[in-house]
Amino acid sequence: MKKFRTIFLCMMLLFFFCVQTGYSEQNAPWGSIVIEGGKKEEQKKSTEPKKEAEPKKTAPQKAINKNNVEKSSIEKPKKATAKQSAKAAVVASVSRNAELSKEGWSIVDEGTVDGPSVWSKEKENLIQSSNIYGGSPDSTDISKPGTYALRHELYQSDFTMSVDMQSSHNNAFGVVFGYKDKQNYYRFSMDSIRHYRRLIKKVNGKTNLLAEDGFSYAQNKLYSVKVSVSGKNIKIFVDGSTVFDIFDDNMLKGKVGLYCWANPGSEFKNFNAQIEQASETVSTTLSEGGEKPPGWIVVDEGETDSPSSWNIAPGLVTQTSAIRGGNPAGSDPEKPGTYAIKDGTQHPNYNITLDMLSKGEGALGVIFGYKNNKNYYRFSVDKKSRYRRLIKKVNGVIKILAEDGGIIAKNKWYGIKIEVMGNTIKVYLDNEIIFKAVEDPIMEGEAGLYSWDNPGCEFKNFAVKSIDMATVLKEKEKAVKSEQLGGLTADDIADLLQLKEELQNIEEEMKQLREEALARKKLEITEAEKSKKEEEVLRAAGREYTLMKPGAVGFEYNFNYSYYSTDEVAFSIYDSKNKKIVANPDANTYYLVSVKHKSNHNLTNTISIEFPLLDNLTITGDVPFSYKYNKSGTDSALDVTDLGDVSLGFQFEPVKSGGKFPTTILYGSGSLATGRSPFDIVPDKALSTGSGYYSVSGGFSMSTTVDPLIMFGSLNYSHGFEVKDLHQNYSTLNDTLNAVAPGDSTSLSLGLGYALSYQVSLNLSYQYGYSFSSKYTYLNRGDISTGDSISSTFGIGIGWRLKPEQSIHIKVAFGFTNNDPDFTFSVRVPFTYNWKN
Repeated sequence: MKKFRTIFLCMMLLFFFCVQTGYSEQNAPWGSIVIEGGKKEEQKKSTEPKKEAEPKKTAPQKAINKNNVEKSSIEKPKKATAKQSAKAAVVASVSRNAELSKEGWSIVDEGTVDGPSVWSKEKENLIQSSNIYGGSPDSTDISKPGTYALRHELYQSDFTMSVDMQSSHNNAFGVVFGYKDKQNYYRFSMDSIRHYRRLIKKVNGKTNLLAEDGFSYAQNKLYSVKVSVSGKNIKIFVDGSTVFDIFDDNMLKGKVGLYCWANPGSEFKNFNAQIEQASETVSTTLSEGGEKPPGWIVVDEGETDSPSSWNIAPGLVTQTSAIRGGNPAGSDPEKPGTYAIKDGTQHPNYNITLDMLSKGEGALGVIFGYKNNKNYYRFSVDKKSRYRRLIKKVNGVIKILAEDGGIIAKNKWYGIKIEVMGNTIKVYLDNEIIFKAVEDPIMEGEAGLYSWDNPGCEFKNFAVKSIDMATVLKEKEKAVKSEQLGGLTADDIADLLQLKEELQNIEEEMKQLREEALARKKLEITEAEKSKKEEEVLRAAGREYTLMKPGAVGFEYNFNYSYYSTDEVAFSIYDSKNKKIVANPDANTYYLVSVKHKSNHNLTNTISIEFPLLDNLTITGDVPFSYKYNKSGTDSALDVTDLGDVSLGFQFEPVKSGGKFPTTILYGSGSLATGRSPFDIVPDKALSTGSGYYSVSGGFSMSTTVDPLIMFGSLNYSHGFEVKDLHQNYSTLNDTLNAVAPGDSTSLSLGLGYALSYQVSLNLSYQYGYSFSSKYTYLNRGDISTGDSISSTFGIGIGWRLKPEQSIHIKVAFGFTNNDPDFTFSVRVPFTYNWKN
C-alpha cells in the first residue's frame, strides 16, 4: 500500500509539472502553426540586446481572447504568478497566430529569450511587438535566431518579393526567403545598433555569410525592400538601389516571409510576392567581382594585337585589346575582331538592348543570330571610318544589309536596341530607328558584343528578351478594335494581317526550332573546339599522336641540343726503367691513376616531311644534319658536321577516332646508315653522326581526353641489323673490330597535356627505354657482349600557337641514368602547305 501511495504521488507531481510548463510543440492542436520557445528563459543583463523604452500608449491596447471577444487592456488585471503569466502569454500568442493562419501566415519562433513572439495584423499591416531573440548580441554572430512570419505558399521558381518596413526600435529586422525549415533558408536583415545590412544562407543548420555592408537604418523611417530571384542570381534592393547582387549555384526554394530579432517595434506594409514568368522574359545579367557568369564564349577572329581581353566588373563589360584583322579601310565590311557571345540567348523573336561607349577610333557593336564565325549578323559603328553598318555573314561571305555615314563621339554612352521579329530586323540608336532590313528567313543564334581596334570600349545593361508574339498581336488587335488607327500606317496594318496569318505556325514551330538550333549549335562549337584543343596539345607532345588530312603537305624543322658530361677514372701501367706505358706489370712498373672530365655537345637540325595519302594513312620522312663537339680532359677538342641517318616511315589509323576507345595510331619506320659511321672512323680521333647500321622500328600511340586533361602514350620496338666486314683498328687494344650485332630495344612513353589558353598548351611526359645486349666481334678477343642497359627521361614541353596555322613547340628533357644525356633542349616549328588550294 505504501508503495502504491508513492507511485500515485509521483504521477500527481508529474501531471502538475506538465500543466505548469504549458503546451509542447508536439501536442499543439493548431495545425501548421508552430510556437517555439514558449517558456521564458532568464539571462544576465550583460548578454541581453539593447532595447529602448516602450513609448507611452495613448489608446487602449486590444487583444483577442480564446473566445474572440475584445477586451480593453486598461482593465486592471488580477495579480498572477510568474508561471501563470508565462502560460497566459503562450495561450494569447497561440490565439493571435491562429487568426494569422487564416490570413495565410505561419509563425515560427527560433529565439529562446523574451518569447513568444507577438505578431498581429492591423488593417493590411503586420506588427511584431515582442522582444524575442536568441544567440549572442555580438555583431560577429551571424545566426541571430529570432521570429519569422511565413507565407503558406511555396515558391519553387523565379520570383520577386517586396515589402515596406519600419521600426521604432533599432535591432534587426528584415525578410526571409527560400525557407524549407528551421535549418535551411536565406535571410536579409538590417540592424541599426550593429551597423550592418546582411544576407545569409543557412544550410543544414550552418549559417553562411553571403554579403554584408555597413549601414544603420533610421528609426520610424519607412524602407522599401525588394528581393529578386532569377535562376542562380539573387538581388536585394533597398529604396530602388541595388544593395547585393550575388550568384548561388545551389539555390534554396521554399517559403517567403518577415523576420525580427529583439525588435518589438517592427511594422511591415504592402507585402507582395509573385512568381516571374520565365517564358515571357529571358534576360542576361552580368555578375560582380570581375567574374564571368556561366555561358560566356569569347571568339577572336582578328590576328593583329590578339588575343582579346574581355573583363566583367559590376554591371560593366570592357574589352581592352586593340585586336583587329582584315583591311583597315572603312569600305571593307568584313572587319574581323573579337566577340563575347552570351550562351542561352537564342530566341526566334527577341529584343537586344544595351548601352555602349567608345574610347578608341575603331568599331564596336552587337552580334546576333550567331551560329559560328562564318554565320551571323552584326551591327557596328566606327568613328574613324565614319559609318554605321548592319551586315550579314553566310558561309564566310559578307553582305551589307544597311549602311549610312553616321558617326559617334568618343567617351559618350549610346543606347542600342535591336528588334528581331518575324522576317524584319530593326536597329535603334538612342530610341531612333536607323535601319530596317527584311530577311527571309532570319538566321537564329546567340547574341553578344563586338569590338574591332577599339581598346577600352565599354558595354552595360546588356539584355536579351524574347518577344511574346501572341501579346504583340493582341495589342495590335486591341488598337484596331478601339479605332485607334490614327497611329498606324498602311505598312503597320499590312504587318498586322501578315502576323495574324503566321501566328499559329510560329507558335507551333517556335519551341521545336529553338531546341533543334540550340542542340545543333552546341554540337558544332563544342566538338570543333574540343578537336582543335586536342590537336594542338597532341601536336606539341609529338608527331606520332596526330595525322594530317589529304590535300596538304606538312614540313617541320626540328632543332635538338643534347649535353653529356662524365668523369672517367683511367688506370695505366708505367715502366719506370724504360719510361713508357706498358701492357703487363713487372718489378719496374707501377700504376698511374688519372681522372678525365668528358663533355659532349650534340646539335642536330632535322627536316621532316609528312604526306597524307588517305584520311588515315600518312607517309613520313626525316633528314637530319648533325654537329658534334667533344671535349675530354686536357686533350684537344673534336668536332664534326655531317649528314645523319635518314629515315622513312608511315602512320596508320586503323579505326576512326571517337567514342569511348582512345585514338590509336600505328607507325613504323626504317633508318638508313647515311650518317658517318662510328665503325669507319679512327677511335678517339674523330666523331660519328650516325649509328653505322640499318634498323627498323614499329609501335603504336594512344590518346584520349579526360577533361580537362589529354592523356597520351606510346610503345615502340626497334631492331638493328648486324654489320660485318669491318676493319676498325683499336691501337690501345692491339685488336681489330670485325663485326657488330646491335641489340634490340624497346621504349614506353606516357604523358598528359593541358590547354592553358587558346594559344598555349603544356605537356609533361616520361620515357623509359630498355636496350638488350649488343655483341662486338674482334679479331683476337673474339665475341664481347655489352650487357643490357636502360634509359629514363622526363620532359616538359609547351605548344605556342603564333597564328591560326602557325605554331612552335619547345621541350626540355632530363636524363636519369648514365646512358642518357644530362639534358636536351628541342624546338619544333611545323609548316603546312595546302597544295589543293
